[in-house]
Amino acid sequence: MPHAALEKSRTPSRRTLFALDWLNFLLADVQTGAGPFLAIYLAGYKWNEESVGLALTVGGIAGILTQTPAGGLVDTLRSKRALVGAAVAALAAAGWQHQGDLGITGREAFLPPPDAVYHHLYAVVAGSQPYRDHIDLRDFLRTHPVQAARYADMKHRLAVLLETDRSAYSDGKAAMIGDLLRQARRRGPAPSQH
Repeated sequence: MPHAALEKSRTPSRRTLFALDWLNFLLADVQTGAGPFLAIYLAGYKWNEESVGLALTVGGIAGILTQTPAGGLVDTLRSKRALVGAAVAALAAAGWQHQGDLGITGREAFLPPPDAVYHHLYAVVAGSQPYRDHIDLRDFLRTHPVQAARYADMKHRLAVLLETDRSAYSDGKAAMIGDLLRQARRRGPAPSQH
């Protein structure tokens, strides 16, 4: 019977399967959502259509070839936090400036390399509170255009602080984000758009 016990211990929990489902969903979102932005970014560096298409194709193939080995590595890790640490090290080695958690435990913030278009990048563990906050806020704003416009307006007004006082920028958004998250969680999941 030791073999049966071993097999049972290797059966993934419902929580693990749920996390993997969400990871696959989000990877699909990233893979389909990043292409247009990458194409615009590369075009800004005077890449022609053929070169952009080749870069997107190579990136897609590389993603397919690395997804299974990377998934196997993630599955063997006991501490997903260690994976975030590895991501921090890899991004720093690639020129990203690690900013720490910026006051939000469980989220690691980065500034892009100097030659990249300015934007925010965060690394979080799937299922963590910062992850849930991001997903809940995103989903709420997608289904509530009036609230999304309010949030966008506030971010535009605060944008001047990004280069001089990022803490003030974040603090200026905090109350509205808290309010929007309370609304999102009170209302529950948005109705299907299909």
